[in-house]
Amino acid sequence: MKKVVQRFSTHTTIKEVMYYINFKYGNSFTETIDECTTRKEARYLLGEYTYGGGQPDCKYWISTRSTKEWRETV
Repeated sequence: MKKVVQRFSTHTTIKEVMYYINFKYGNSFTETIDECTTRKEARYLLGEYTYGGGQPDCKYWISTRSTKEWRETV
């Protein structure tokens, strides 16, 4: 799992990065549909969603931020 070092004025923190698969259908809102621990896994799932039977008008992408709805349900 990739770790990112964030430096602040008084201390340093290390946080683990999660990757999320987000999608948007037409002009509707953005939705998070999956989460991954590695970028490699996220790229694989992105290909599965994009080419493996996903909706033709949907846009899928990898993000390090999930949607507010996803964070509230977890």
